[in-house]
Amino acid sequence: MWSPAVLLLALIPASVLLEDEVELTWKKRSYALAEFPEELTDVHRATIGAWGEWALAHEYHLTLDPTRRVLLVHERPTKYLRRELRFVAEVLAFADRLFPEPEDAAATRLLPGEWTSGATHSAVPDELPVLLIAKNVADYAAVLDTVAARNDYLADWTAVAKSQAGFVLSQPLLGAWLADGEGLEEWSPDGELINRLTRMLLLQRFGRLPEWLSQGLAWQAEMELHKGIYCFPNRAEFVYASEHSGWGSLLANRFENRAQEPVTIEELCALTRTRFDSDAAIVGWGGASFLALHHAEAFPLLLADLVEERERKGRIQHGVTSWESDKRDAPPEVQLEFLHERIGEDVLVEMTEYFRRGKRYRK
Repeated sequence: MWSPAVLLLALIPASVLLEDEVELTWKKRSYALAEFPEELTDVHRATIGAWGEWALAHEYHLTLDPTRRVLLVHERPTKYLRRELRFVAEVLAFADRLFPEPEDAAATRLLPGEWTSGATHSAVPDELPVLLIAKNVADYAAVLDTVAARNDYLADWTAVAKSQAGFVLSQPLLGAWLADGEGLEEWSPDGELINRLTRMLLLQRFGRLPEWLSQGLAWQAEMELHKGIYCFPNRAEFVYASEHSGWGSLLANRFENRAQEPVTIEELCALTRTRFDSDAAIVGWGGASFLALHHAEAFPLLLADLVEERERKGRIQHGVTSWESDKRDAPPEVQLEFLHERIGEDVLVEMTEYFRRGKRYRK
């Protein structure tokens, strides 16, 4: 059975695949489509072909990271490419350490025709993550128009996305953001790359996860790799300079007098995908940070539990081969059961102590 990416290749118009026009840079060398090295798979060719025409039309360039795991679509030329590739490498190392791809990832792979709702919430191991850095608002809107034209189920969503400065999608596996634009104060392209690529790798390897865990872990990646948080999805209000690196202090202040009143699972799961809430964001990041720093060995097991729960209960069947995804996360009480099993019955007590003590916390 062909992978989704290979099937996509067959649907790309011939004009997209002009062998003397679509170019790719890999390991500091440029290749035309007909000259791609043997190391590049059908998935690479499909993804490059899918974005080649857009890149040509808007004067962008395609660069594959040295490990062949991430494709960048960026302005040509760019003085920031070396820095961007460095952060890609650091995010990949962060992901490989905390949530390596499951050995049985193929078991949760979805094939065309197996879902009816358009988007899937399962892992997409055969997709190549694409990072697109839009140089202006017009190009950002053009990206969204292209995505909507290729994916009918995203048509309504793109109208909302055009009012934001960036997004992450699972199908296609795409993260895009504005490099420049009105109102982008207290903003960092490095933070955008780190945050959005972390979330895309989680989607690629595990599918959709509870927001406190996926976004919280992306914020933790920013903290570790960029020493501050700069990517705030769904946030419309002004971001003050003190907010980038002061989350630890804010968390400690909030839980200063709660040694006998641990964080609740409802507080931990309060962050949503559609609205930014500062209190929920800080607690979600704190929970993900606690797990990443002090229970890294249990992290892949916890993610696997959530994947199994989603696959077991997250499908609404419409016959023998047709079904759609139930978009709801595992209920908080179920997530708590998994935390108890993987971390311990006192996980929320320990987590609260970490909130209160920060770097001084010891297991």
